[in-house]
Amino acid sequence: MAADPVESPWRTEQDRQQHRGAKRDAVLAAAARLFTRSGFQGTSLDDIARSLRVTKWSKLLNIRAASKGVKVIELSGGNQQKVVIAKSLVQEPDVIIFDEPTRGVDVGAIAEIHAEINRLADAGKAVVVISSYLPEVMALSDRILVAKQGKVVVEFSAIEATQEGIMYAAIH
Repeated sequence: MAADPVESPWRTEQDRQQHRGAKRDAVLAAAARLFTRSGFQGTSLDDIARSLRVTKWSKLLNIRAASKGVKVIELSGGNQQKVVIAKSLVQEPDVIIFDEPTRGVDVGAIAEIHAEINRLADAGKAVVVISSYLPEVMALSDRILVAKQGKVVVEFSAIEATQEGIMYAAIH
């Protein structure tokens, strides 16, 4: 006996979007009440929403700063890179292209950036990593495409890829 398909409570996509908008507005209104009680009177809902997004992404990517008022330019290279990533991810894209995501950052930040890339892939996002650092490519990839003179010349699965094979394909 086949189970009845689960019916969506929303008749149309527009109904679903309106519900999401109403939920977002309710969260922002609650946050506005908290901010007002905390002495942030005159703060716009846009400012509150921005602050909540900053807090969410700062925690998610473990962005560390000496104080809340610090400028991005004053952060370490790894934290600056994580801010760039957060600014892109706040839009919740379905396809993310990372071009040299860990160039010039410290080892701790590399691990955190790799963890975020893996989290995005696990969440079903399409993630493309372009990197000249082979250990990074091999650690993050399900498939590895080697391009030479603007064309893909070889495709490896993560299982069959070796640093030697990738380098050979890139040079020959």
